[in-house]
Amino acid sequence: SGTLICLPRHNPGACLAGRRTDPADAGQDINRVYGRGSATGRAKLISDFVTDAILPRADWVIDLHSGGVSHEFVVSGNVQAAIGSDDDLTMRPYLHAFGAPFSLVFDGSDHSMPHTGTLEHHAKSFGAHAVSTELGGGGRVSAASMAATRDGVIRLLGAIGLMEGGAPPPSPARAGCTARAPAGWRPGRGGPAW
Repeated sequence: SGTLICLPRHNPGACLAGRRTDPADAGQDINRVYGRGSATGRAKLISDFVTDAILPRADWVIDLHSGGVSHEFVVSGNVQAAIGSDDDLTMRPYLHAFGAPFSLVFDGSDHSMPHTGTLEHHAKSFGAHAVSTELGGGGRVSAASMAATRDGVIRLLGAIGLMEGGAPPPSPARAGCTARAPAGWRPGRGGPAW
């Protein structure tokens, strides 16, 4: 049992524009301002509300998002954990329960991955377990990504203990990997846009 809090359109201006950033809010990506003190405008209001009113009550955070029109990602479930750590070993079964076609563990143990500022990273600082997702992008929604999202959330809520029954088990034909930034790479100094 527990309380389920849903935040549809966590960043409404960005969602309505079909982008990762809100064009009316200085182009801030809400998923890069948490816990950094750098947010202004709507991003600050939203991140402060989530930080003050929601995260202190959360045992789990499931962050469902996509790349808007400017980015396109494979449908994946993601966790941030140092590879082989207790956190990694604790979270992998939940990542597998979500059952997206791809499962990624972002190893930020050397702080090279730009995950500071994400909702997932910030939720963990409150002691919550967190799974994030990438569910496509390019301004498109597919039946496959919607099914992966629906079934993944149902399976994950079941694994957490908030729901009985539910979606079919994930397909065994899935890919998993760990991700580390290339040696010497730092956000804002070339390389991929995050």
